[in-house]
Amino acid sequence: MIEIEFNLTDMHNDFDAMIRRIKNPSPLMAGIAQELVAEAEDQFDSEAGPQGKWAELKASTIKRRRKTQNWPGKILQVRGNLAASIHGFHSSHEAGVRAGSGPSAKYAAIHQFGGAAGRGQKSKIPARPFLPFILRGKEAVLSDSALDSIVEMTRYYVNGRLI
Repeated sequence: MIEIEFNLTDMHNDFDAMIRRIKNPSPLMAGIAQELVAEAEDQFDSEAGPQGKWAELKASTIKRRRKTQNWPGKILQVRGNLAASIHGFHSSHEAGVRAGSGPSAKYAAIHQFGGAAGRGQKSKIPARPFLPFILRGKEAVLSDSALDSIVEMTRYYVNGRLI
């Protein structure tokens, strides 16, 4: 006689552990916040946003930066304050990334989204997105790169391979 026995104890234990991880996503949220910061840092390094290379600097900006010995250099990185202002945040159920705070929040926003700036709002600043999202209408959507990383990270977390 042949006898086959199934023991589901290991599977039940695995499912219980998976449910505990899902109920406490705080470690995952911390990882996602770190990933969003890394994505933003990559965009500063490559001088490109989720939709491609940033607009080149105007000749007048390059001339001014040469006078102050800040050219050649990287776009948006005269002193490095904007890049240094990027930081992640998370709680047990959310994660994100921020740039600029206080007076530098407007500076960060004008470079992320573009728009009129300067005295009398006469200067037109092109958008040079450095945060890992794009606007679709009024909705912010993660860049493909950030989304792919977060989906993979979530899969690893749920399966117990990311702590």
